[in-house]
Amino acid sequence: MNSIFNQSKKLNLPIILNDTKVILEDLIKENKPNLILEIGAAIGYSASVMLNACDTAKLITLEKNVERFKICKENLARVAGVRAEVINCDAMEFIENTNLKFDFIFIDGPKGQYLNYIKKLESKLSKNAIVMCDNIYFHGMVNGKTPVTKGVRTMIRNLKKFNEYMLNNKNFETQILEKGDGILIAKYTG
Repeated sequence: MNSIFNQSKKLNLPIILNDTKVILEDLIKENKPNLILEIGAAIGYSASVMLNACDTAKLITLEKNVERFKICKENLARVAGVRAEVINCDAMEFIENTNLKFDFIFIDGPKGQYLNYIKKLESKLSKNAIVMCDNIYFHGMVNGKTPVTKGVRTMIRNLKKFNEYMLNNKNFETQILEKGDGILIAKYTG
């Protein structure tokens, strides 16, 4: 896990902040999921955190970028073996075509797609599944602490819609934590 952390720093790739890492570990330890889905693998750091927190969990992680996918696959083969399946694909294609039910979902992929993802994933959640989403404030632009910069307005609007959707969806018990870059945690009760 530390080697993946160091590798991400060397490659200048963003990884989860320490606040997010601690919360992610605690949620995995507390809920002991059998099957985890991660959207946005990068090179496998957050996946290794989750697998390290629960040694019985299996994880499917999705990464669209081919170079990152290859590094992630090597990293997770080394640290998790057969418990991790790394798939190079568009997340929406995977979501629409899978029949699996997930106990835990970590969304840290394209921020403007969070709402589209969750609408498709809702029917693929097991009872009491946990959904955790990172970067829901996107550098403070979503919650108004930082001015919205040109080029990300649509993404910010989509993140605001996602947050509102989750907070008002009766099938989820949702909370937003003022940690890191904003973390949304929702328990599926539907």
